[in-house]
Amino acid sequence: MNKVFFRKSVAAQRADLSPSDVARFSAAIGSRLIGNFDFGSVRYLHRFIPIVSSNEVDTTLILEQITTVNSEIRTVVPVVDKLSRELRHVEVNADTAFVSNEWGIPEPVSGDSVDEKSLDFVLVPLLCFDRRGHRVGYGGGYYDRFLAKVRPDCLKIGLSFFGPVDEIEDVHEGDIRLDYCVMPERIYDFSLTNDH
Repeated sequence: MNKVFFRKSVAAQRADLSPSDVARFSAAIGSRLIGNFDFGSVRYLHRFIPIVSSNEVDTTLILEQITTVNSEIRTVVPVVDKLSRELRHVEVNADTAFVSNEWGIPEPVSGDSVDEKSLDFVLVPLLCFDRRGHRVGYGGGYYDRFLAKVRPDCLKIGLSFFGPVDEIEDVHEGDIRLDYCVMPERIYDFSLTNDH
């Protein structure tokens, strides 16, 4: 099946989740992240701000869990630049004000820009992923262009409520593979082309 099919089918699947489902599954993903990855040495963590109406994984809740392990971690979020079709990356804190862009994505009103090469860890949004580590996003290619610029040792970790599909058939060379995908009940490891 192709990306268009998965965008429709998984969006419908996610729409059936209740707010309590989203909170419970997100907390489980956060626990699995903390239990399996070393956040002690992470300086810059990049996370997406969830679109609540789309039932995205709640990275705000997950960040609260991660900061109990490393309170010094610095948080970076994306801002869409429509003209360049690129993402800018802005450091945020508890006092940062946000405003929703035209797609309903909350973005910081202000903040210092952070270079992609400074990032240690990226939590990647997705609609679905396959067994080879490819993901389906919303179709703009923003994250693939961004992930192509991070350091080789920067971990690219997808977050998903649902398991993988067998294969996304229309993957192309511009699609950047995930290193891992974390679900509430398990982690898929693509860095060694196996899972655990």
